[in-house]
Amino acid sequence: VSGAAGQTLTINGTGFLNSSTVTFNSVAHTATFVSSSQLTISLTTADLGTAGSYPVVVTNPAPGGGSSTPAPFTVGPVTLSLSPTSLTINSGGTQGFTAAVTGALNTAVNWTVNDVPGGNSVLGVIDASGEYHAPANPPTPDQVTVNAISQADSTITSSATVAIVAPPSVNSSVPTNGDSDVSISTSIRSEEHTSELQSLR
Repeated sequence: VSGAAGQTLTINGTGFLNSSTVTFNSVAHTATFVSSSQLTISLTTADLGTAGSYPVVVTNPAPGGGSSTPAPFTVGPVTLSLSPTSLTINSGGTQGFTAAVTGALNTAVNWTVNDVPGGNSVLGVIDASGEYHAPANPPTPDQVTVNAISQADSTITSSATVAIVAPPSVNSSVPTNGDSDVSISTSIRSEEHTSELQSLR
């Protein structure tokens, strides 16, 4: 991310050595050897100060060494997209959200519901993976906003609107005393509509 604080860049490949060196944008950086397939370097604020595409090159010493083909690393503005962005859910239901971050090494996000970190029992709660659990009863008002906030740049957010409704309910009763009268009642809470059927002997 352009202008971000220093971050750690992980470099994956093959044939790395303890003595491998790394350049970022043609500037040598101290490499930390993790394994023969992974190195890390620390990028400074200066490294990330300007948006662009910069070559990363790993070099093994002679004899038998050499430099890798440059791998581009893009420094750019952070973008964040959220899916889905609008939905209706029954109270007590669950819904997964996906947040996609680009332009940053850290692609993790923080979640809020109506600006409450992680939500609560009234608004519903959302976990670190983005799974939202609606409250047991619709809140007032019955619409909440789920926000994803980039950990790399907290000014970058994306939101989704969630309408929470009570699920339809059906109640029926049949007399057990031999009476043939039958009463059936249905209630659709979300539409505040009630209908009744009465069958007489």
